[in-house]
Amino acid sequence: MKLYRLIALAVSSVLVLGMASYAGDVPPQEQGQQPPAGTEGQQQPGESAGDQQTGESAGDQQPGESGGSEGAQGMPPGGSGGGQKPEKYDAAVEVTEDASFDGETFSSETGMENVMHVFNGASVNVNGCSFFNSGEGNGGDQASFYGVGATVLVSDGELYIRDSEITSETSGGTGVFAYDKGIAYISDITVRNSGQGGCGGIHAAGGGTVYAWNLDVETTGGSSAAIRSDRGGGKMVVDGGKYVSQNGTGAIYCTADISVNNAYLYAGRSEAMAIEGKNTIRLFDCSLEGNMQASEVNDNRVWNCIVYQSMSGDSEVGTSEFDMIGGKLICHAGPVILNTNTASYITFRDCDVVYGEDTTYFLQVTGNSSSRTWGKAGANGARCIFSAYDQEIEHDVMYDTISNLDFYLMEDSGFEGAVICDDAYNGGYSGDGIMNMYIDKESEWEVTADSVITGTLYLEGKIEDAKVVGTDGTVYVDGDGYVVTVGGFSNTADCSAAGKIPVWEDYAVENPFK
Repeated sequence: MKLYRLIALAVSSVLVLGMASYAGDVPPQEQGQQPPAGTEGQQQPGESAGDQQTGESAGDQQPGESGGSEGAQGMPPGGSGGGQKPEKYDAAVEVTEDASFDGETFSSETGMENVMHVFNGASVNVNGCSFFNSGEGNGGDQASFYGVGATVLVSDGELYIRDSEITSETSGGTGVFAYDKGIAYISDITVRNSGQGGCGGIHAAGGGTVYAWNLDVETTGGSSAAIRSDRGGGKMVVDGGKYVSQNGTGAIYCTADISVNNAYLYAGRSEAMAIEGKNTIRLFDCSLEGNMQASEVNDNRVWNCIVYQSMSGDSEVGTSEFDMIGGKLICHAGPVILNTNTASYITFRDCDVVYGEDTTYFLQVTGNSSSRTWGKAGANGARCIFSAYDQEIEHDVMYDTISNLDFYLMEDSGFEGAVICDDAYNGGYSGDGIMNMYIDKESEWEVTADSVITGTLYLEGKIEDAKVVGTDGTVYVDGDGYVVTVGGFSNTADCSAAGKIPVWEDYAVENPFK
């Protein structure tokens, strides 16, 4: 007996789905790390609570991960702040009791309804089924925040889905969406989504949880990250598979706690990934590639990975975390990593970084002009602790004086490049921010141009092709080559405050289908 009801039947109950708070499991400070200096308790890096800006961000103009508005390519998302929690969902198939489906086909042509909605605490098994979602959806905040129109939605209960196919042509028709008390276990499924405005692959919001194994996901619409999250956050753990976003949207858009292992992640015309605010991406042995295109909407600037805060309200203000452990990171243009308007921990270990001809910096830690409402100009710098373990780095590091950067080279790391201090990217504002560099006894910096460290150079390891001079003229290292000007110098490097290296086994979840 099939325990589901078709939408044609009268729905007697009204769903009341509470908006959950951020549910990320392990923000940096809970891993034994402390937020970068100057960020604890702040409303925004360098900005008072009264200065906070809200409203539409750059991402809403584009493949924004909220709002579903279309426009420029490659801009990170941010919601418009609108969209009401639905009193009830419409669905072609509603599942309110424990049930199993095997080899069936489900479809909807209305656009604004779910093909299948699991709720009321049901535990549902889906095996070898096909889902097709079409019609005219709106792809707006209700789709992004709450799962309205998602192809498969679980909002209260457990969904186990494997060996199935999901196809969506409707705006907002995300493949599998976990919201609130919903938990989705997904294995060996194919997702092909072409709808515009929020037709992502797998999605968590409002505290939902997604566990995925060996998926094949491809999206071609705007606002449609293959691995996607939105307001209220949640938890996503992805092990294996291929996740491709083709049309100006990152492979991952993060307002949640996301861990990914041994996966291929590709963004065809966008930044590779974006993290907003107090949220985390951990990548273990993954291949990550972005190919952002310049446009007037993003002031003709590009980047490959962005860690930021849009002030749209989609993510809690706080410390971001981006970890790349092993694997490969491919950057075609712009900085490999841009950090602006938020505090962050960024940790790399033994990652193969591939630089394109148009790569500018390895790391850029700066404010921004606020043309996209990313904080208040002059007070929207970043606070970054970057930590390299057994990591080779090429290209320059750039920061500005309204930001703080602690840059660690540890465990046989090598840095070939210059350190540049430049306020051009923040609109020309200046401040008292500083940059400190720590080089342990096993690591080395090969200097390629005159450099400025406004704080202290802590040098136990080697520095090549450089003369290190204090701002008062004191010569600390009397070498040949470029001049490194420092605010202070020490021949010991205490790296105890560096970011910690996460381990995949601490986040891995056993596949229930094996």
